[in-house]
Amino acid sequence: STGHSRHDGAHGAQVKADLPANAPGAYRILHPLGSGQTSNVFLATHPRYGSLALKLPRPVTSGSARLRHMFENEVVMTLRFEHPNVVQAFEGHSTGEGAFLALEHCPGGTLDQVLLERGSLPTSEAATLVADVAHGLAYLHDRTVLHRDVKPANVFLTSAGRAKLGDLGTCVFLKEVTEERVGTAFYMAPELFEGAAPTIRSDVYSLGVLAFEVFTGQRPFRGTTHETLMHQHLGDMVASPQQRQFGSDKSHTLPAYCRRCDVRFACHGECPRHRFIETPDGEPGLN
Repeated sequence: STGHSRHDGAHGAQVKADLPANAPGAYRILHPLGSGQTSNVFLATHPRYGSLALKLPRPVTSGSARLRHMFENEVVMTLRFEHPNVVQAFEGHSTGEGAFLALEHCPGGTLDQVLLERGSLPTSEAATLVADVAHGLAYLHDRTVLHRDVKPANVFLTSAGRAKLGDLGTCVFLKEVTEERVGTAFYMAPELFEGAAPTIRSDVYSLGVLAFEVFTGQRPFRGTTHETLMHQHLGDMVASPQQRQFGSDKSHTLPAYCRRCDVRFACHGECPRHRFIETPDGEPGLN
């Protein structure tokens, strides 16, 4: 398999622990952190990189071409990028029995866990987190990459309370975009339900939904089936219409990119979609 490496991380002591059969030999696992669609995640140490999160493909992944591609894509994409608001990768192998991805460990957990435990967040904290996600997403867009699954579960928090966009297995370069439907229905842009190909606009819509949830503690669309959520997004059926102005007293604290994503979300159904354009520098804007 093809190997990839990244810059050195902090050094840390090795810890004796049983390794899964497909774990790279230099890594020592401390305990599981969780499990995703394509991989199991462990807290581990490495003599060169120190404490980190180690992703190893789940057994089911090798038997599914779709899941295998997602894991391979996550390895390649994550190693390609470096930004304070994108989860950092140290090294990895994208294919074969020795496939793995070594990432920085974000001990604050995921944003969806925080929202589940705390509900809506204080204004300053909410603004900081949304801005962090927006900066990470803007970085990807500036490199002509779509995330396609922006949501709180894919946002990871550092010990300092800052947010990093992660789980890049759904990322794709704009020139390689197809009409394949990828994403999570709670956060998907209306045009994707209609079969349109994803764009920067659809990523920004998802960011707007995420911002709504971070500031209010509730999702704007709360259907229990894919069909119901589709109708709610397409019909602009926000659960609590009075919450449409959720950013009115807070928008001044957000960077322009965040305010524009709010506009993209808030204007759906109230102003022509063609008014939302992509500016030359890769950021969305209004004409």
